Parts: sequence; C-alpha cells; structure tokens
Amino acid sequence: MENPKLIFLFISLLSIIPWPSQSSSNSTCLETVNEIRFTFYTHDRSLGDGQNVYSVARSIITDQVPSAFGVVYVVDVLATYGPEITSKKLGRIQGATVSSDLREVALDVIVNLVITEGEWKGSTLNIFGRNPLEDEVREVSIVGGTSAFKLAWGYATTSTYYVNKYRTDYVFKYDVVVYNTTFAP
Repeated sequence: MENPKLIFLFISLLSIIPWPSQSSSNSTCLETVNEIRFTFYTHDRSLGDGQNVYSVARSIITDQVPSAFGVVYVVDVLATYGPEITSKKLGRIQGATVSSDLREVALDVIVNLVITEGEWKGSTLNIFGRNPLEDEVREVSIVGGTSAFKLAWGYATTSTYYVNKYRTDYVFKYDVVVYNTTFAP
C-alpha cells in the first residue's frame, strides 16, 4: 500500500500549481475598472394611500422590545434623482428588510435598485447590509448587478432626508459609489 501522506502531499501540490489557461494563448484580455457615482432618494410609505412598504411577518417578541425585532418588510418603493416625489425618476427599490437587532432599530437590507429610466435603464444594483436607522449616516454594500453593472461592487452611504411625525413616510438619500470591470479582447 502506498504512503497516504505522500499522496496527500502530491494532490496538495497539484492544487497550487499555476496551470495555463484553457483559452487561446494568442489572446490577451485587458481589464478596465469603472467608477460610477450618483445620488438617489427613496420614498417609503408604510401606511395609507400609496403604501409601498409592507410588514409580512413578526416575531413573538416584536412588541416587547424597543427595536421592533423580528419584523420582516417587503418593499417596492420609488427611487428618484431628487428628494421630491415629483423629481426625475430613476427606478424602484425592491426586496426585503428585516429588523434584526434586539436593542436598536437596525434593518438588514436585501434589496435591488431596479433602474427603469435613463442611461442605465434595464440594469440593477444589488444592495445588502446592516442599516441602523438611528445613525445619521449608514453604509451598505453593493454586492452585484446586471446589464450596465455586471460584476459590480461598491457601497452606498444612506441617510434619512425626511420623516413625518407619525414615522410612516420617509425619504432616504443614497450616495452610491459603484465599480465594475469591463474586459476587452
């Protein structure tokens, strides 16, 4: 019987050797990293006419903690270039948020910016992260995208631009920095 340690060492070495690419050796690929910065605003309404944020699940302790822990929301909210609802339209934020902190109001955000207007029409950005709503400025990650934003990564800083006295209507500001890589043959 052969030495198992020697076989393991051989297989380990094979996994770290830089093997030639399967593509043609005559082709070279140049990559360019693009940076795009823009600002948009969302118009969240959790009650009344035009409601676009809905609570779809709750924890058994939601009403016992100050953070509304355990509430799951689904969202389909308008995204515009300016803070007024009549501002030039960019698209929609669609996805889910979850109140996931027992002590403070913080949402786990799992949403997509679906761009329906302008030069990036038909593209999406995937936004993911923790959003502690009481902080003046928060940061969430851009973890992907489609079309004009294929292979995207980056971040967005967000802040509360407006909230009504009932805490049912919000306008959130997003300053986005997104990178993506394009390849040329």
